[in-house]
Amino acid sequence: MFQRDIFNYYLFLFLIPLLFPLTAEPKSLNAHNDSFEYVFTTQMDSRISQNRTPIFVYGRLEKNGKIKLTREMIPKSSLLMIVPSFSVWNGPMNPTFVNHFSQSIELFLKTNPTAKGFVLDAEFGANQTKHSYTDFVCSIHKLIKTKDSHLQFHLTLFPPNHPDQHDYYNWDELYLCSDAWFIMFYDEHNPRTKSGPVSTSNWIESNLVAIERKLLQENGTYTVSIASIRKKFFLGLPLYGYGKNKAGKFGKVIPLKMFTESKEFQTSFEDFLKINTKKDEIYLPTKYFLHHWKKESRRLGYGGVAYWREEFLGNQKLQND
Repeated sequence: MFQRDIFNYYLFLFLIPLLFPLTAEPKSLNAHNDSFEYVFTTQMDSRISQNRTPIFVYGRLEKNGKIKLTREMIPKSSLLMIVPSFSVWNGPMNPTFVNHFSQSIELFLKTNPTAKGFVLDAEFGANQTKHSYTDFVCSIHKLIKTKDSHLQFHLTLFPPNHPDQHDYYNWDELYLCSDAWFIMFYDEHNPRTKSGPVSTSNWIESNLVAIERKLLQENGTYTVSIASIRKKFFLGLPLYGYGKNKAGKFGKVIPLKMFTESKEFQTSFEDFLKINTKKDEIYLPTKYFLHHWKKESRRLGYGGVAYWREEFLGNQKLQND
């Protein structure tokens, strides 16, 4: 099964440029990203090198449109991540929400004039509808671009076969209402599933094919090329794994920093490590896995990678290779 999936994946990569040649597309689709690597973080003293753009997980979007910040300032040339405090949106936006949101953006930019923009992490529940979700995202996009067209607006999205995917994405419309996507290629196995690796290459490959096919098949209002699609994708990679909690249930977060110096992590050519102890069963991504997908992102023409998240590395550093 694995070999067949790999064969189909690479066959798709070979054929797709022939089936969908490069074509012109609307200027509004052009993302203005200037970094290949991003990392999500809550650490103000971020150790990220100049080659990586930090995304600070400091913003909380309230139902009334106000953005509450855990810190008022972020380092220059970085991004603010905004997470809604609600689990479902039934649009359209009312004037109160619009006014509060616009005021929050204005206040944030006064304090952080060098901020590059925003990342919206709207992970809604099973009751969310496609129409309302699209209206919500595209309205946020419009409000931010109206404030300053140079501000970047990115989305974090679940891949199609993610355990928490509730199928409320209109992929083609979201493509138009954002500059880039950070696709969450982690939590393939998580506290809501049986035990297993947090991410695997086969899972990433099959999801990338599925997303690209959806965009190529669903859009009917503009012409899009496979090269432009991939340039807009940033592959979210985990800097953590899972083990069992005190009650013996799978789902305890295990930071990668606890194992980065181990021989198994450094030398394995598998996607993940499975570590069995008397009390635990731990699944962790390997150095090989993380480096492999960084290289594959470049080779296949994707926008880059985005790591979740910096504090899981402790005093270790992401290598620039």
